[in-house]
Amino acid sequence: MLKKSINADLTKKIQIEDLSSKEIRLIFHELQMHQIEFEMQNVQLRATQVVLETSQARYCNLYDLASVGYYTASKQGLILEANLKAATLLGSTRIKLAGQPISPGSSTRQTGVNVFALFLLPFLLLFPGLFVGPYW
Repeated sequence: MLKKSINADLTKKIQIEDLSSKEIRLIFHELQMHQIEFEMQNVQLRATQVVLETSQARYCNLYDLASVGYYTASKQGLILEANLKAATLLGSTRIKLAGQPISPGSSTRQTGVNVFALFLLPFLLLFPGLFVGPYW
């Protein structure tokens, strides 16, 4: 819709010869104002990008270098990602853990995931509402 509007405006080509010097100054002023607005938005976007990159680096360090094992799992009970400590505790690599099931009945003895699932079992019994999903 915006593209159609822009194209319609472009078809009404204004000939600079048809404009008065006052109209040219007004258009030039408007263009300068738009340029300043864009530059201000660019500065804000760059500042936001720096904040986001700093936050991401902090999160990565907290997650990857934590002294405890963390992993995220899908609703189907598959490991989506794991931090370095989780991979070490499970005797595997992060890449090999990705996509592995975490349920106690799975056949993933090489990755050690069964051991981890059995470790979680008492917590599941103590806090049944904590972990919700079809895999428990």
